[in-house]
Amino acid sequence: MTQNILDQVQALQLPNKVIVAVSGGVDSVVLLDALIKTQPQVEFIVAHVNYHLRPQSDNDAHFVAEIAKKYHVVLRKVDWQGIDQGSVEEAARDFRYCFFEELANEYATNTILVAHHANDQAETILLKLVRGGKLSQLSGMQPTRQVSKTVQIVRPLLPFSKQLIKLYAQQHRLEWCEDSTNADSAYTPRNLIRLEILPRLTTINHKAIEHINQTASQIMQQEQMITMQATQYLDDIMQSKKSWGDIPEIWLSAVLSTWLQKQKIFNIKQVQIDNVKQLIQNTHKTYGMIQINHQYQVVKSYQNLTLESRLQNSKSSLDFPEFMLKLNQWQINGHMQFQWTNQKPLSGHFIAVHSDHDIDQVTLRRAKTSDKIAIKSGHKTVKRLFIDNKVAHDERYQSLIIEGNGQILAVRLRDDHWRISDDFIAKQDSQPNYWLLWRIEE
Repeated sequence: MTQNILDQVQALQLPNKVIVAVSGGVDSVVLLDALIKTQPQVEFIVAHVNYHLRPQSDNDAHFVAEIAKKYHVVLRKVDWQGIDQGSVEEAARDFRYCFFEELANEYATNTILVAHHANDQAETILLKLVRGGKLSQLSGMQPTRQVSKTVQIVRPLLPFSKQLIKLYAQQHRLEWCEDSTNADSAYTPRNLIRLEILPRLTTINHKAIEHINQTASQIMQQEQMITMQATQYLDDIMQSKKSWGDIPEIWLSAVLSTWLQKQKIFNIKQVQIDNVKQLIQNTHKTYGMIQINHQYQVVKSYQNLTLESRLQNSKSSLDFPEFMLKLNQWQINGHMQFQWTNQKPLSGHFIAVHSDHDIDQVTLRRAKTSDKIAIKSGHKTVKRLFIDNKVAHDERYQSLIIEGNGQILAVRLRDDHWRISDDFIAKQDSQPNYWLLWRIEE
């Protein structure tokens, strides 16, 4: 049976250099031994963290140093000074993985090997189940996990039980350190599960750990299927084949989560996903926003969703000061050039304005929602124009007004789409005698 461990480790496709996390416990000692025996062509860098949380911590560090000498491998160690508040277990984990990742970058490798095993997996799943969270978290630890663009964590011993790992160590006459705190069920919640709960579960079924992990594996497969379908829905939205309102309600949470993850937004609480769902499904509300963390908010405009920084003032970034246009002169405003002319253009971007009177000078400015433009039956506010033409909220700040002779001549709703005042639309068989031209500076 212990040959399976060697076979598993030998099958690994490893780069020339690899970081191996070694605490001195039986799990990491077995992992390092199996690696040395089966991967002689690889250079291993042993990484050890001394947490100084136990009287034996310095002895463990000395023991790991002796192992490194025995196997003729490089040893890199670091001391952790602890924290004043919060979860010691969580802080220690964050510290060691930062250390491992720094070493991976220093030695130009993309692989960090750790010695988590099947019992660790079962403990993790039970902890997640008790503490609550998303179903995807019950899939447990992954055999390979990408922790950055360039570095991955690999867990070769994940399929094997603690019992088999200890048997390997005994058969190969290995020595290891015993962590005295592992025998204290009150030390951490994980210890309680390891020392009391899992042993009792195995009295119900001696394969309890195996079955817990099999369930986690099934959940992982289901999550992969869900992600595939959610990605397909998301692609349809991005290609304008569907809108957010077309997504079946049962799939909406998964699609929203996938969308946020693709934009590097992780660890979003379910209540925030539910709030965005309600915003999408509220057909009476064409615009709204949901804060999802301290930095970002999801903004709905009709059936479109955008992710916006809460720190960015979109209005100020789209500042467009009012300015006068003189007849037949190009004038610059920001990255655009405009010309008010009575000479018919041959090409480019322009709109035509008819007037029975001279309009030698006009004003170009940002539109206000209270502005009114003439229509056949009277007047309509710009705000109503936005609604009728489904102009997205972020597009409204880019809307422009051409004002001349004390009247609004036209409103730019978006890009090249302008609404000409009915008082200034060319009459039948007549020719417009004014044009507004614009071009974007390169």
